[in-house]
Amino acid sequence: MKTLFTCFLILLSVVTFAQRQNVYFFKNNGRQVHIRDSADYTRVVREPDSGSVYYKVLEYYLSGKPKRTGQSSTIDPIKLEGTCTNYFDTGKQRNVLNYRNGLLANDQFYYYPNGKLKEVRNYPDSLNKNKAPYNQAYLITTFNDTTGAALVTNGTGRYVDYNEGFTRAITQGDVKNGQKDGEWNMVIGKDSIFIKENYSNGKLVTGTAKFVNGESYTYTQPEKLPEYNGGIQAFYKFLSKTLRYPELAYKNRIQGKVVVSFIVEKDGSLSNVRATDNTVAEILNTEAIRVLSLSPKWIPAIQYGRPVRVTYTVPVVFKL
Repeated sequence: MKTLFTCFLILLSVVTFAQRQNVYFFKNNGRQVHIRDSADYTRVVREPDSGSVYYKVLEYYLSGKPKRTGQSSTIDPIKLEGTCTNYFDTGKQRNVLNYRNGLLANDQFYYYPNGKLKEVRNYPDSLNKNKAPYNQAYLITTFNDTTGAALVTNGTGRYVDYNEGFTRAITQGDVKNGQKDGEWNMVIGKDSIFIKENYSNGKLVTGTAKFVNGESYTYTQPEKLPEYNGGIQAFYKFLSKTLRYPELAYKNRIQGKVVVSFIVEKDGSLSNVRATDNTVAEILNTEAIRVLSLSPKWIPAIQYGRPVRVTYTVPVVFKL
């Protein structure tokens, strides 16, 4: 019996270590790098466990402490599903977030470094139809100070958030029925942007952003994704006109969907064009990259009234 048990443990060990995984290295700003020494954290994406359809996502600080645990329906880029937990570099929970189809859904819980509950946000489906991940709408249901004392309860109160040293407020405004109300003031990026926004029933009426370099912008939409000049239909027309089905792929009946990632620069030009899934035939990846590299300039993303560079992904389908 002891021999059989030992054999079982050996077999279990072999199965465990045989589990396939992809390893990636990232900077804190989300930019992927190729070597660990240049990274701020590591991401490991493992194949699904038995009975699951989702990949396991494990991120680590360079110290080896966990940064994030969760699951994804895709490998690269990840598309989070279910509960995802993020950690401070001390090992304590930073937040516990819930996802559906890569978007935040239902309640989200945020914590102070001392472990006290800071904020609870709710992302209802009614506010997020056709929303992009970067600009989802939410309700503020709870906000507490660092001692746990409530500032916002049941969606009503005064929201006052402080900088990391807790020496001064960097975000403050009234909350009514879970939504921002009246004037809100924010400081972003270590005093690089000063924001003043006015809300009515949770809707932004107008905003002003003053930058450290003296620039000032007024806006009614704080953020906007980059867009192909002429819209999505014009982009599809460009693809159909420029794409050439590789002859070798056609002869061998090779099909697939290539997900192409690129950066839309401030002037609308595209840079760092790459295919994100190495399981797709290389010949298809190469053609998709060629086509996107020939793209005319896009309309750049806008944040607080001025153009910003943004990473964007599009699918390119090869189908016989």
